[in-house]
Amino acid sequence: MSLFNMLSIGARGLSAAQTELDLVGQNVTNANTEGYTRKTANLQSDTRMDGNFGQIGYGVDVVNIKRIRDDLLDRQMQQVQTQQGERKQLDSDLQSVQNVLTEPADSGLNTFLDKFWSSWQDLANNPSDVTARQAVSDSASSLVGRFQSASSQFDQLVVTKNDEIAASIDKVNGLIKGIASDNQTISESEAGGLRANANDTRDQRETKLRELSQLMDVSYVTDPQGRYIINSGGGLLVSPSGDFPLKVNRTMFTLSDGTQVSQAGVAFSNNSQEFTPKSGSLKALFDTRDQVIPKYQSQLDTLAKTLVQAVNAQHEQGYDLSGTTGSDFFDPKTTGAANIDLAANIKAGPESIAAAFGGTSQGLGAPLALTSPVAGTPLDIANTVNTQYRNFVKGSVVVSTVGPPATVLSEGAGKDYSVDYQGGTLVFNNTSSVPPGTAITVDFRYVAVGYNGQGDGNNALKIAQIAQQKNSSPDKFGVNTATLGDTYASLVGNLGAEKANAATTLTTTNNLNDYLQKQIDGISGVSMDEELGNMVKFQNSYQASARYISTVSKLMDTLIGL
Repeated sequence: MSLFNMLSIGARGLSAAQTELDLVGQNVTNANTEGYTRKTANLQSDTRMDGNFGQIGYGVDVVNIKRIRDDLLDRQMQQVQTQQGERKQLDSDLQSVQNVLTEPADSGLNTFLDKFWSSWQDLANNPSDVTARQAVSDSASSLVGRFQSASSQFDQLVVTKNDEIAASIDKVNGLIKGIASDNQTISESEAGGLRANANDTRDQRETKLRELSQLMDVSYVTDPQGRYIINSGGGLLVSPSGDFPLKVNRTMFTLSDGTQVSQAGVAFSNNSQEFTPKSGSLKALFDTRDQVIPKYQSQLDTLAKTLVQAVNAQHEQGYDLSGTTGSDFFDPKTTGAANIDLAANIKAGPESIAAAFGGTSQGLGAPLALTSPVAGTPLDIANTVNTQYRNFVKGSVVVSTVGPPATVLSEGAGKDYSVDYQGGTLVFNNTSSVPPGTAITVDFRYVAVGYNGQGDGNNALKIAQIAQQKNSSPDKFGVNTATLGDTYASLVGNLGAEKANAATTLTTTNNLNDYLQKQIDGISGVSMDEELGNMVKFQNSYQASARYISTVSKLMDTLIGL
């Protein structure tokens, strides 16, 4: 080997040591950089064949600079990230649902229910006291407001989830566009062969893939040029040719309060096929919007309707301060928590509260034989047949034509007839089905007069006792198994259990994520102790190569001086 070749060996040693020191600096300064992968130089001995002595070393060669990664761990982490994203979002969403009910705080519905029942108990003790009546009206108004507020907050949560879905899709599209760009950079950079690893770009792409995995379930493969091909939900998101973004489709739907809002749906932009995430935070958002919120909102609606029906049924049997009976306390048109309200007569004044109790429900024994009047003209049964025949029990009126054949007519607006239950009158609406003078039979139950005066609070007591009655949560045989309070407590308890389970599952997933991250950091992370040790080792290598070059240089000086 000539002296010039010996100088070349020394120069290669200097270059390799310098490259390794460069990597130490890069690793140390990026030790806390998220997504950074420890890098190392892949060295090999450069050899050549000497004609006289056979194969002889020709110094060191830096083959390439490589990232230290474990692909199996990376794929496991990607799957855990998807689970973590879903469970973290669900835990947060369930907390938002809990915040609507605010239990067990004083602002919770249970507190308003207790005050409502308590006010009826107080009224039963002082039925002629206007202040006690006003307290019932006020507590009922507060209860109605709490129902409506909870329903409105549930509706707003649905709107929020739609906005979050749209925002998440924007983030997804940004990430897959970035991954597609990284794919192109990696393919172009590594086209030079083994020595051209696009290490930093691969780190950036890996970070984007992790973020994408938290949002949705993805699967990926790597093509021969190092590019990721990513699929999700049966559709292509990233290919070697570029990205295929998702699109948000908006459709109008009606909230429980009648408000028109838009609902977000997601589809693939390349074929308009519907996209349904199977896991990730996007799945949790869809589940919360389409299942969790409607489930608890429906239970709240059922509670409101049951309350209205139970209180109205008892209130109709009582008498107010004027001796009037058969009136509702809540608006009978209530369909849920969104539109629960007090009846118009209760809003007009607390004197309409039927605190007194008297009279008994009884039947006719035999239907009345009558003839139908002209459409729109009241058939006043109380004044034309018997003054006792008023205060009809709701749902008990049956009107039939005599026939043959006999036909049972339909009650309600736009049907055959309507009923004034308190006044004891019928109005026929349809002359084509029931012409004037048609022979009919009318059967009903009515409450016989029995008003015991303003000092009677027995009906208020009966309404207060509804709190202890089993009037909800029917079993498979239709038998009610719970009180209103029990039903609401069950709703809150189920929500709490669901939230606790979500929190526990999230904690388990976080622990698994931390465990895998430690495994990855042990392989791909930067160890300061290791790098400082390498720094000393590579510094010594650099100094040794420099000393070797100095020695060869002296040999050349000696040779030249001969």
